[in-house]
Amino acid sequence: LLKFLFSFLIILNFSTCIYGTHIIGGDFKVTMTNNGTSSSVYDIQLRLYRDDVNGAVNMPASVTIGIYQVGTNNLQTLKTLYLNGGSASLVPLGDPCYTPNPSIVRIEEGVYSGLGSVTLPNFSMGYYLHYETCCRNGLIDNLSTPTSDGISIFALIPDPGLGQNSSPDFGDYPLDAYFCVNNVKNFTWPVTDPDGDQLVYSLVAPLDQGVGFGTGNSGPGAGAYPFYPACVFAGGYGTTNMIGGTPPMSIDANTGEITASPAIQGFFAFAVRVEEFRNGVKIGEVRRDAQYASLPCIISNPPGRGIKDLKK
Repeated sequence: LLKFLFSFLIILNFSTCIYGTHIIGGDFKVTMTNNGTSSSVYDIQLRLYRDDVNGAVNMPASVTIGIYQVGTNNLQTLKTLYLNGGSASLVPLGDPCYTPNPSIVRIEEGVYSGLGSVTLPNFSMGYYLHYETCCRNGLIDNLSTPTSDGISIFALIPDPGLGQNSSPDFGDYPLDAYFCVNNVKNFTWPVTDPDGDQLVYSLVAPLDQGVGFGTGNSGPGAGAYPFYPACVFAGGYGTTNMIGGTPPMSIDANTGEITASPAIQGFFAFAVRVEEFRNGVKIGEVRRDAQYASLPCIISNPPGRGIKDLKK
């Protein structure tokens, strides 16, 4: 009996450790499809990204997200989203200059949608959406305890009574979702806003899982905004020096262009926050959590391109 219990505990501990280590990022897209006088109707999409090389489990067939009232943290509703087409797809990483070794870096994208829309009543403080899972990839260099850190995907939407409003959309995952050691990389994600609101960009710490984890992969936020605890950076890293190297990783608040140049080979987690302003007042935000590999790239120079082009 003791031998059986000991074996069971080992298996349980192993299962807990590998649970969720496949997910390396994600983001929400919230689309208002009908604006009413007392409530509005929304379609919700969640993108998740999986490490297809080191991931211990497959992309889930469905996920449960929570929608909560800002200020009260009260649960408004739970919503189950399903993997579109029943399967994920690989992101075709690489460009004419360099293609990562697929045995080292291979990213899978899963897009999740609901079988129906969600109706939210007018509520003056607005709502936040949350999905969480545990735990992060143990390969991450810039977080203190990545295998103990969960991942929270978060979005903030305004009171439906504000009028027509959909969240900014991060767009397709970039094909150059990796860094090259000691090579300055300037890049932007194709963020768009269907309502023409002002967007302000910032680099923020990735979010850890919240309280109440384990009940439907969602739990109410704890404490002050942004409602979920931030992951703790490893020594030498922080919000002003997320991945090391020179120049430090930074983002243009107006254009969203990111500059990064890691000095070591490894894996780095970071997040981009896009805040949405209308008439000078913040009305919402979305975040994309990401994990990029830093690789010892051997960059070729294809015909018709110069050195200046390679530094894009």
